[in-house]
Amino acid sequence: MGEAKYRMYITCVATGEEVEYIPAYCSDSWNDDEFLWTEGNNGCDCNRHNYWYRAKDTEPPGRQACGDSAYIIRVTTVTGGLLYEEKISDRTGFG
Repeated sequence: MGEAKYRMYITCVATGEEVEYIPAYCSDSWNDDEFLWTEGNNGCDCNRHNYWYRAKDTEPPGRQACGDSAYIIRVTTVTGGLLYEEKISDRTGFG
């Protein structure tokens, strides 16, 4: 695995706390991984919950139900340019 090509930030909607998550594997570009994080398994709250706690180097206190409104992501280049950003309203229909 090489150097990260982008930075991933996961926000817990309930608390507003954002953490930087470093995936164990990522493609050479966000375009290659976008589907996985938006429509695939990593788009589900149950997985994002686990990644959010991993980023904090903490075990999750329990299981998160599947859904799409508890966590949102923001992705930037390594220099900070915005590649992708979810808003709460994108995930819940509110806001």
